Amino acid sequence: MNFIWPSLLWLLVLVPLLVLFYVWLIARRKKAALAYANLAIVRGAMGPAQFIPSTWAAYETRIAKATGNNPPNPWNPKDAFAASATYLSDLGASAGTFTAERTAALKYYAGGNWANPKNAFYGDQVMKLVATYEQQIKILQDD
Repeated sequence: MNFIWPSLLWLLVLVPLLVLFYVWLIARRKKAALAYANLAIVRGAMGPAQFIPSTWAAYETRIAKATGNNPPNPWNPKDAFAASATYLSDLGASAGTFTAERTAALKYYAGGNWANPKNAFYGDQVMKLVATYEQQIKILQDD
């Protein structure tokens, strides 16, 4: 008795393998995101606040204290934006003036090149958003 392998039966073997590969890939991606401490695997900005790995590492302890997440994760919005606030404050935004906040935004964006006129658009856009948000908050407070 000979068994004839139907031409598409091999798909029944392939589909579970593809599913297993997909699950493995997702688990590996999550593990890489959580184990970001191995910064050699990261080649650029991380998470919603777009932190460079070396900058994140410098703020890690402070973020852990602020959020209670130890270790903090740059892909966790709570950690990422707490880090942004801390970093912008350290860059001078805590002075609360237009110039200080614009300069801090430029330094956040361009680092040592913040004073380059080519980067001015970023500071201008950030401050335009600040003005819009402040206006909208004022409307809500007046109601």
